[in-house]
Amino acid sequence: MNDKRINFFGMKAKLVSSLVGICLIPLIIFSLISYFKSAGIVKKNLEISSQENLNQISKMLDNYFMSIENPINILSTNNNFKDIDKGGDNEALIKERLKDLKNLDKDIMGTYFGTESGKYINYPEEAMSSDYNHKTRPWYKLALDKKGQVVITDAYEDASTGKLVVTFAKTIENQGNIVGVIALDLSLDNLTEGLSSIKVGETGSIYIASKDGNMISHKNKEYIGTDVITKQSYWNEAKVSTAGVAEYKFEGENKLAVYKDNDMTGWKMFASLNATEITKDTNSIMTLMIIMAVVVAAIAIIIAMIISKGILKNLNTLKEAFSKAANGDLSNGVEINSKDEFKEMGENFTYMIKNISNLVSNVKKSSNIALQTSSQLASMSEETSASLGEASNAVNEIAQGGTKQAQNALNCVENMDDLSNRLNNVSNATMELSNTSDSTKELSTNGLEMVHTLIEKSMRTKDASIEVGKIVIDVNKNMEKINKISETIAGITGQTNLLSLNASIEAARAGESGKGFAVVAEEIRKLADESNKSTEEIKKIIEIIQDKSNIAVNAIEETKDIVEEQEIAVSKTEEIFSSITKQVTTLIDKIQEIKESTIDITSRKEAVLTEIEEISSISEETASASEEVSAATHEITGSMVEFTKCADELQNTVKELENEIGKFKIK
Repeated sequence: MNDKRINFFGMKAKLVSSLVGICLIPLIIFSLISYFKSAGIVKKNLEISSQENLNQISKMLDNYFMSIENPINILSTNNNFKDIDKGGDNEALIKERLKDLKNLDKDIMGTYFGTESGKYINYPEEAMSSDYNHKTRPWYKLALDKKGQVVITDAYEDASTGKLVVTFAKTIENQGNIVGVIALDLSLDNLTEGLSSIKVGETGSIYIASKDGNMISHKNKEYIGTDVITKQSYWNEAKVSTAGVAEYKFEGENKLAVYKDNDMTGWKMFASLNATEITKDTNSIMTLMIIMAVVVAAIAIIIAMIISKGILKNLNTLKEAFSKAANGDLSNGVEINSKDEFKEMGENFTYMIKNISNLVSNVKKSSNIALQTSSQLASMSEETSASLGEASNAVNEIAQGGTKQAQNALNCVENMDDLSNRLNNVSNATMELSNTSDSTKELSTNGLEMVHTLIEKSMRTKDASIEVGKIVIDVNKNMEKINKISETIAGITGQTNLLSLNASIEAARAGESGKGFAVVAEEIRKLADESNKSTEEIKKIIEIIQDKSNIAVNAIEETKDIVEEQEIAVSKTEEIFSSITKQVTTLIDKIQEIKESTIDITSRKEAVLTEIEEISSISEETASASEEVSAATHEITGSMVEFTKCADELQNTVKELENEIGKFKIK
């Protein structure tokens, strides 16, 4: 009965698991990368779109507040406000201006103007308590701290209406002195209503808080005016940053907030949305990837089962053939009908069995020949032993003659060594003299090169001196032109001074309306005087530069004479170095001839010494070899006895080999 149980360590299980793994692992990795990449892209897109919304809202706030600031800036220059302390109808006109300012926008709740002298005008007109002092109010103090700027107070709840408002204020100045502060109260109800209705994504919203954490705008009106935002985990980071992204949990939901500061007010603007908007799209991607993984796994298992069936059939065929070969049956090969590597393996197995079969046949034949040869070797070893005894005596006589010849060669070598030492002394002295001559030549050559360099530098110095002289002359000419221009400017400043005087006279005639022209004329006169003084200073500087230029021209002429004298001296030095170099070259040539002769003698001496040493060495080697041959002869004699034994053992081994070969079944 066949065992149908699944072998999880078998080839079939390995093939199925490998193919499924090859298909699923890349798919799973790709799915995870796609999931996290998609989540990152969705999150980034939401952050970018939220940031864009905040940028648009910030611009809208800036434009809205600028539309409020502009009328205040205009009124701050109005003469009625500046001259309020002069009496007249200024107060009545100021009330009209405050009324106009109030009617500019429906969100403006009231306008008012308080002075340093204690006067206070408001619209709509409202009687203030007797202890009311506008100069102690935050809007008044803030305007004084930032004189000349429109300031915006932090949002606060109006005591009479309960609405959330901010105050715009700016100082009124007259000739640098503060007259008072003009201000208006702006309701934020409509603004916050519009901002809270803006949606971010599908579920998100916009909310705004002051830099102190007071909620100004939120879709949940209960939070407006509270500090609920300061209790959130991201507030400490957002409070000190101008822009950023934060993840937090609010009312049991995971949230993502993008925040940014409004530069004009310092308010913190937040775009908040649920984290589920990020995971909603990515979850659908993950579901699709899981379905794909299941489908691919099923297809991979089916394909693996089909492929493994054919592979296992061929493996079983090979397994049976290897089992027969292991038991000594070399008569059959393997036939596999597939057209893949298994067919090649079967053909190679058949070819291997055929070769082994031929090898066994050849070994059988060789064992018969070895048996006959071993018998012949035994008889030959006895004859060889007798011949070796005679050769040993002849070798001893040769060794004695070689020893005597080696002694004579050693005496000759000693005499040649003495001659060699004397030649070496001559050669060393010649080498030292050659090196000294080479150094002398190199120094002469370097000196000549330095002279050439000095000549080149002298020429360049001469050329540079000429160029500097030309430049100085050009500078003199330009100074003369500047002097003429300065004289022209002096004339213009004189005329300007005269014109400013005429303008002052005309302004005086014009009375009060000409005061502005009188100031301008006075400034022009001052500028003319300053220009005249500057022109005189320029003329003095030009005269000094011209004097310095003349001195420089004279110095350059003297430099040219010195350079010419230097050129003559350098030329003579060059001739002396050239003569020294020629003499040193001649000396080097003679030393070279001596050196070559010494080298030739040394080489001939070395050749003779080498030949004698070879004779001595050969004689010693001959004597030594003769002794070794004699010793080897005795060893060979002993070895021949062992050889005879080995021949007998070979006969026995060949017989055992024939018995083992008989176990194999071949064609």
